[in-house]
Amino acid sequence: MTQPPQDHRPEAGENSTGSWHPMYERIGPFYDSSGAADRLGVDEEALAARREERTLLAMRTGSGEWLYPAWQFTVEGSGT
Repeated sequence: MTQPPQDHRPEAGENSTGSWHPMYERIGPFYDSSGAADRLGVDEEALAARREERTLLAMRTGSGEWLYPAWQFTVEGSGT
């Protein structure tokens, strides 16, 4: 797959390179850390802080990657 345009916002389940994450079929629409940070307009450090404060729901995969269910993001991008 080719790289998405620089102003492209990843869709739920699509990682920052524009390809689909292998977990999408198993757990439904979600954002990886890069996509969730982009969706919220924050860096990954701020995203991690929100996860630790429990203001965003995240799941950790067996490989240590954090995934954020898409339903918690509004159309404007903000987390619930």
